[in-house]
Amino acid sequence: MSDHTKSVPFERLRIFQSPLLEELTLTRPASVAAVWSIIIVVLAALALSSPLWRVEVGVPAFLAGLFVWTLFEYAMHRFVFHWQAKSPKGKQLVYMMHGVHHKQPQDRMRALMPPFTSIPLAAVLFGLAALVVERPWLDIAACGFLVGYLVFDLIHWGCHNARLPTRLGRALKRYHLRHHYDHSTPGNFGVSTPLWDWVFGTRLTK
Repeated sequence: MSDHTKSVPFERLRIFQSPLLEELTLTRPASVAAVWSIIIVVLAALALSSPLWRVEVGVPAFLAGLFVWTLFEYAMHRFVFHWQAKSPKGKQLVYMMHGVHHKQPQDRMRALMPPFTSIPLAAVLFGLAALVVERPWLDIAACGFLVGYLVFDLIHWGCHNARLPTRLGRALKRYHLRHHYDHSTPGNFGVSTPLWDWVFGTRLTK
């Protein structure tokens, strides 16, 4: 499938007429890695500096955040990014969020979510989680969630733009490219893990 993706002629598809807004939709992996690594380090420092910190609680909290990310990734990709909108505005929104990536998946600058949208979304999720989870456990769980997000983003970028070096990486790349090029039925919504496709029966089989 990688050979097939190389045969697609590249043409960047414009989303906004405004040059500023258009530039904000273009994202480099180094920028994403830098932004989220700083946020993860700050959250980890806040958690570790708390007088309430205990390893026996912190480690499970981190793993719980990572686990929640995998389900969130699947749900967002399946139900939001592939929402079957009926209205013209809804269809335009879906196209801006994800449709443009499916129409031209080889655009290296549109394989990642821009920080100007992902940071506000993360802030909203953090605020909602703060209603039910106390700190510092929220901080360290958020670290797990964001580590999962960062890994997902970099794997997704690599699936379209790099030769992933490990057997696992190559398997994930094949798995994700089927999501793009197997048009029999929607499926393979997981990128960093196929777990939830197995659970909910959306794994594309040969």
